[in-house]
Amino acid sequence: MPSHLRLRCRSAVLALGAAVLLAAAWPSPLSADHVLFPFTELSDDDLARIDLHDGYLDDWQRVLGEPTFTAHSAWVGQGKSWTPHYDPSDLDFRIWLAWHDATNRLYFATGRIDDDYHNAFGGSSSSMSGQDGWMLVVVDGDRSGGRSFIYDFTDMTQTEQASAEVRFHQHWDALAETHGAGSHLSMHYEKYGDWCTRPPYADGGGRHFSLYPGVDLLEFYITPFDVLSFEGPDHSQVSDLYPGKRIGIFLLISDHDANGTLLYALSPEYGGIQLEFLPHGLMVGKSQAGTGLDGLAESTWAAVKHTAAPDSTAAGPTQD
Repeated sequence: MPSHLRLRCRSAVLALGAAVLLAAAWPSPLSADHVLFPFTELSDDDLARIDLHDGYLDDWQRVLGEPTFTAHSAWVGQGKSWTPHYDPSDLDFRIWLAWHDATNRLYFATGRIDDDYHNAFGGSSSSMSGQDGWMLVVVDGDRSGGRSFIYDFTDMTQTEQASAEVRFHQHWDALAETHGAGSHLSMHYEKYGDWCTRPPYADGGGRHFSLYPGVDLLEFYITPFDVLSFEGPDHSQVSDLYPGKRIGIFLLISDHDANGTLLYALSPEYGGIQLEFLPHGLMVGKSQAGTGLDGLAESTWAAVKHTAAPDSTAAGPTQD
C-alpha cells in the first residue's frame, strides 16, 4: 500500500483514539436500566458530510467528535467466561453511534486495530460471524421484548419461523472486508425477503488495511422496525425515532485469532433469549447537546463494570 494511504489509515484510527449464539455463552443478565447507549442526532447537513463508502472515518470524527464507546467499555468473553478487562494489544476499537430523525435510521461507524487477522469470508466461509471485523447488532425498535430465538419449531415451516424471528426485532451482521463476495451488511433470514437490507433501509461500506497491526474500518446504517414482514414495506412498520426515544440494542465485535475467537460485547446483559434484557439505546437530540448526555456512555459503563465485577480477572480468557 502506498505510504500516504498507510499513514492516513493509521492516523484515522489511532487518532480517533452468526450462527445462533447459545444463551450459555453470554454473561448473566443485569437490569436493562443500568445502561444506556446514547445515539447522537445527525442533521441533514451532517449526513451530507459523511461518506459511508470512502473507506475512512475522518468524516465521523469531524462531525461527531470523540467516539461513543471504546474497547475499554467492552466485556470480553470466550465460551462461558467473561471479564470487564481487555488487552488493547490484542484488539482495540472505537464505535460511533448516531441516528437521523427524518429517515428513522441508526448509524454506526467502527475502527478496529487487530494484532492477528483472520477472515475467510467469501472463500472457505459464507458466514460473517466468527470472522475478524464481524459486528453483530440486535435491535428492538419499540422494546416490545419477546424471545430472541425461536426454539419451538412445532407446526412451523422454515418461512414461518424466519418471519417470527424478525417480525419484532432484527439481528444484523456487518463485516468490514468481504473480499468482493457481497454486501457489508446482512440481516438474519434475509433470504426470505431482502428488501429491507438495501437503500433506503440499509447500506454501508468497509475496508481492511493489511498492516501490522491490521486495521478495519466499517460504517453503515440500518432501519429498525416495530413490525417487519418479508412481503415488503407495505406490510411493515418502521420504528419512529425521536429525541428521548429508547430502543433495545446490543452490539458485539468479534476478534478471531489463531487460537480461538474472543467476543467483545458492549453489554453484560444480553441473555441470548429474552429481549427484555437488552440495554436501552437513547436517541439524543441536537438540543440536548452539552447537557451531560454526551458523557453518559463512558461514565455509565465505568459504574456498571465496577459494580458487576470490580475484581473480575479469573473469569476472563487468558491472553498472551
